[in-house]
This record gives sequence, C-alpha cells and structure tokens, in this order.
Amino acid sequence: MALPKTLIRLLRPYLIILTGSMIYLAIVQLENAEASAYRQSQSNIRTANSLIKANIEATFGKIYLLESTLQNSNPPAQGAQTFSELSQQILKQTPNFADILVFTRKTNQYSSTHGYPVEASYSKELRWHPLNSVNRNFYISSVYKNPDQRWVFAIKHSKPNDQKEVWVEFDLLHTTQSLKDLKTLEKGYVFVIDKETERLIFHPDPSRIGHQSISYNAGISQLISQGERSGQYEYYYRDNFKVSVYDANNSLNWVFISGTDRKDILATSYQFTLTAIVLASILLLIIISNYLTYQLNSQLADLNRTRDLASFKHQLKVVFDKFVFHQGVQFVLFDKTTNHFCTLDYHGNKNVVFDDLKFAQSLAPSSLSYQSSSQSDPLAHALKITHRHYRIPLFDNDQLIAIIYLKASLPTYNSILRMVRDYTEVALSNLLLHHQLRNKDVMTQLDNKLSLTVDIENQVSKTGVYLALLELDNFEHLNTICGSDIGDKMILQTSESMRHCFPKPEGICLARTGGKEFGILFKAKDHDDATQRLESLKHSLASHVISKNSQTVSV
Repeated sequence: MALPKTLIRLLRPYLIILTGSMIYLAIVQLENAEASAYRQSQSNIRTANSLIKANIEATFGKIYLLESTLQNSNPPAQGAQTFSELSQQILKQTPNFADILVFTRKTNQYSSTHGYPVEASYSKELRWHPLNSVNRNFYISSVYKNPDQRWVFAIKHSKPNDQKEVWVEFDLLHTTQSLKDLKTLEKGYVFVIDKETERLIFHPDPSRIGHQSISYNAGISQLISQGERSGQYEYYYRDNFKVSVYDANNSLNWVFISGTDRKDILATSYQFTLTAIVLASILLLIIISNYLTYQLNSQLADLNRTRDLASFKHQLKVVFDKFVFHQGVQFVLFDKTTNHFCTLDYHGNKNVVFDDLKFAQSLAPSSLSYQSSSQSDPLAHALKITHRHYRIPLFDNDQLIAIIYLKASLPTYNSILRMVRDYTEVALSNLLLHHQLRNKDVMTQLDNKLSLTVDIENQVSKTGVYLALLELDNFEHLNTICGSDIGDKMILQTSESMRHCFPKPEGICLARTGGKEFGILFKAKDHDDATQRLESLKHSLASHVISKNSQTVSV
C-alpha cells in the first residue's frame, strides 16, 4: 500500500480521535473549573463571615467600657459628659461606626452622640437577633436607615435589669467594603443579604447597599425557607447563567452568597476546543502540557494548605526544586507598617535585612525580571546575592507583600515562574489574611487570645512550660493624659520587647489578650529561670523612654 494513500486514509480517524480527545479534555477542564469555583466560593464565604464577625466582636469591649461609664459615674451629669466625650472619641477613631446611641427604657427615649434627632418609635420596626458568642446578651439588629440617611445595623448589650442600653451603629458602606477583594475566578464576587429584611448588606457596587436583592429572590430565599440553609444554586439573570454558593448558617442572621457567571467557568475550556479544530498535530504537546500543569497545580495547591509562614516558605521551595533548575531561593516578606524587608528562619522568626520604602514603591504588580549580578537591586545586595537571578515581587492588589529571588543561570523559566507567581500571590494573601483574622492582634501583630488559648491546651501536659500574664500599670491614666499616640507607642514597645526577650522556639506564644494585657507562654529550665527571664523583660520595658513633643513616658 502506497504511503500517501495510507496517510490520507488514516488522517480522518486521526483527526476525529484527536478532536474527541480535545473535547474530552475540555470537559474535564470544565468540571475542574466548576469544582474550583465552588471551593473558592465556599472559601470566600468563610473569609467574609470571619472578617465581619471580627469587626463586630471588636466592639464588645467598647460597649462594656461605655456601659461602665454610664453606670459607675457619680454624679450622673459628670457620667453623661464622660460618656459623650468617650463615644465621640470612639466614633472619631473608628470609621466603621455611624453613631452611638443610648436608649433609656423608662422614658423610651434615645440620645445620639452625633446629636441627630431620634424619635421614640425609632426601633419599632427593628428585629433583634442574639449573637452566639462567648459574650452573652449581645444582639444584632436588622438593617435600617438611620437619621443621617445611612444604611446601618446596630449591636447592643441588653440585660433585663439595666435601665439604659448602648447601641453601636455600623455604617454598612465602611464595614463591609473590605469584602470587595474576595473573588471567584475572574468575574465572581461576594454579596451579603439581611435575611430579616432581604436587603443587601454588602455588594461590590456601593449604590446597591440597602436595596432588595434580585438574585436572592430568584430562588435562594425559597430554598432557605424550606430548610436548606446552605447549598449551591443556579439561576438566570441579565442574559447570564449564574452559579452561586449560599450559606445562612451563622449567628448574624445573614445570608452570604458567592459565585460567578457560567461564562466565566466555560472560558477555561475554550482553548482545548479551538486547539482540536485548528492544530491537531499538537496532541502530544497538549498531553505533556496538561501533565505539567496538573503536577504544578498539585504542588501549588499545597501552598493553600499551609498554616504558617515557615511551612509556606518550605512548600514554595519544594515547587521550585521540582520545576526549575536553580542554585538557591530567597523568600523575603515586606511589612507595610514598618517598611521592613524580613527573611524567615527555620522556626518562622523574622529577621530584618533591609528598610527602604522607595525601593518597595519602585516595584510594580505582575512584574518579573531577570538580572545579572551587576544589575542587582539594593535588597539583593543586602542578601549577598551575586549570581544571576530572577526577581519576583508578590502583590496583594497594589500592596507589595513579598519578594522571591531565584538564582538561575539562564532566563528560560518565564512562563512557569509567572504561573507560580500568580498562584503564590493568591495563596500568600489568603494565608496572611487568615492568619491575621484568626491568630493575630491587628495593632501589634502578636498572637491573640484565641491563639494563646489553643497553645495552652496543646502545652498543658508538658513540663518546663510557663505562662506569664502581663499588665501595663496606669495605662488608662497615661493614655488619657498623654494621648492615644503615646499609648499606642507603649503597646508597640511592649510587643517588641516581648519578641526580643522571648524569641522562638523558647517563646511558644506571645499574645496580646486585651487593651493593656499580654500573655507569654514560654519554655524555661525551672521556676527560677522563668522568673529571671520575666525580670529581664520588666527591666527592658522600664529602660525604654517614649517621647512625643515635650512629653516623656516610660512603661
């Protein structure tokens, strides 16, 4: 049989098989995209819930403080004046708050810190829902419009014997707009509904806040009323099929919804179908590319499962070791609050190696460059990198969060490194956000009370482990007399001294447990050694002097 006829005879079945293979790959990719969109939507809902609850629970201490001002002041006129000054200060420092109200049960009257006229029937249509929290008797209201014509919800602490209730009103525009960065694939987003009023609490378009949600009433509300409090739902809206995940299982009496267009999911499979029609001869290349992509995604997916920065750094090195020939990797974190570039040791301790805000501002998102030793930037010089290398900045939106230096002899890995960079940016951003929400005090970046409690439970049966509780003397007095700037510096200085005196691994957990309270869980040889370490911390704190203008204060 002649070769040309054989090739012609085999060409048609070959193209059919190749096209079918590409279509099959497109279907598989579509299923993976749907599963990925579902996982991302669930993750977005959990993150949104945690972020909002953290903002709400942060007000509990302020409410207690305001209540104590009302109840413990004598004479009452002085207490009212103190309460007014304190509430005005809180509103000034917290943009999330719209107003602070006091409701007097006996007279059924309200007073507004901003001085807005509030009618006696102000709360007649409000519905209150108890917050399931470690703090009892806290309630959250349904969404409503306050006298300043802002959409708000309120948090109150209500006990039967109290004659006055303190309400803190949250401005929806400020409280929930931090959720706008939560994305599902390319076009998906998160929105939140008040189940009581069916009004939008959060939407990426701020003008929609307070309005009825068409998507919610397209079928999700009916499912919830039938007892299906979480699940997946598809509906048709504005010429697009929407794929959404919803969850109403929370103490806020809200419904969190996250999803995207089906077009967004289908877009991931177009490349395979087009390839099957246009270039059948690249079948082998497609198979190899899919294999490499699968392997790379499998390794990168482990980045999302890391729980701390040390594990993240280790897993990132595993990815580079498997896919890139290199002579070393340097992972450097950037702290935007201090402008410090820090490396991480084996235990996760940060070591400051560089400090230059202008250098950080010179880097651009999505940039990736290959540099020789003569072109090295100042940070590379500080790290003593003398080999040719890639510089890979990592960004969270427009904010620099880290830089990766990869020593490589030849610039042949641009495509792979761009994939690694994009995935690593998302994974690191989520890790930093999750770590901050769950385990960190926002101001000091020490562990929080929850993290300390977990570590105590893990260490309670071990010997040589000690717990110390610290409190700054006269803090409220100094904070009032010298100003909050001095108070903030005192808190930050205390946290830095704790890190210096109790580095890892001896310092198991360094936590801020309250406004002026701290906790240290640490290892020591014996009781005398533990006492000596704490005395050293005490002297370290007392030796630092904090100055502002003509004021000088020591801790």
